Amino acid sequence: MHAWGPICLLLILQFVTSGCQKEGQLPHKCKLSPKKGKCKKALERVYYDHKKKICLNFVYGGCGGNKNNFATLQDCLYQCKKFDLELPAENTAGNIDWKKLTSRRCRLYPKKGWCKKHSTRYYYDFKLHRCRAFTYHGCGGNENNFSNYIDCVKACDVFGHLP
Repeated sequence: MHAWGPICLLLILQFVTSGCQKEGQLPHKCKLSPKKGKCKKALERVYYDHKKKICLNFVYGGCGGNKNNFATLQDCLYQCKKFDLELPAENTAGNIDWKKLTSRRCRLYPKKGWCKKHSTRYYYDFKLHRCRAFTYHGCGGNENNFSNYIDCVKACDVFGHLP
């Protein structure tokens, strides 16, 4: 076999497999319902809800399940929404006064509260400049607490990054 044989084979495979999913089409794994799996751990994971078009938290048992199971919100958004996680060009981002652009509410650290209820809420992480999920206990807390990701982005993300 010539030295070019394996390279040609790889190029052919790349060409054939790249046509399997159209650009902009939601991957099959993102359409799957979340599955807890067979094990008994309680790991907080993220899945994509294709009906609501948003990434949500769920409890994963630690084994089994399916591919609609992501370690972070960012992974879910990247895999299922091709969410743009980049800041603007470096020459503009370096000159931004984040405190002037972001309300006081969005600069507060998240507070989980003290009751026994456990629900997934979202807060704006001022240091990372993005909304993140956290577990809210139902009582107390502060104003940096949103019922869903989109409300958090609308209130706090100066660039308005929506999935």
